[in-house]
Amino acid sequence: MKGLAAFQRSLAGHRRVAVDAGVFAAYLSAEPRRGPLGLALFEEVERGRLHAITSVLTMMSLLEGPHRRRDLEAATELAFLVPTFPNLELVPLTLPIAERAAHYRAAHTLSDAAAILAATARGAGAELLLATDPALRALAGELEVLVLDDFVA
Repeated sequence: MKGLAAFQRSLAGHRRVAVDAGVFAAYLSAEPRRGPLGLALFEEVERGRLHAITSVLTMMSLLEGPHRRRDLEAATELAFLVPTFPNLELVPLTLPIAERAAHYRAAHTLSDAAAILAATARGAGAELLLATDPALRALAGELEVLVLDDFVA
């Protein structure tokens, strides 16, 4: 199952989708392979056809690059753009999310970021988790997970 059309079909029927930092990065950087998928996703979110959910931890991941490059303008722009994007919810890290994330880390050996995003997705009622991290496939029994690389050549 490859290509933009297959990706769009996979989104059909979902209303709440969780998105990892890599999906944001593909969209924001217009990455040639995955960028068109990110663009298609965020067009659906902007139009209100999808409601996107991510952890506030995603902001840390997105802002790291501009700060590392000492690009204050890019960091400021991202810090404004992401929280104000229509139909995008930044979910704070709470104790129940941390507890569920600990379970996911222990059961599936996920990174902290992946476990927190998955726990955030579950807690916020996401029906689908869109990711660039293939390790999140381990949650297939608990969450529907799509990895962008499955849709690119």
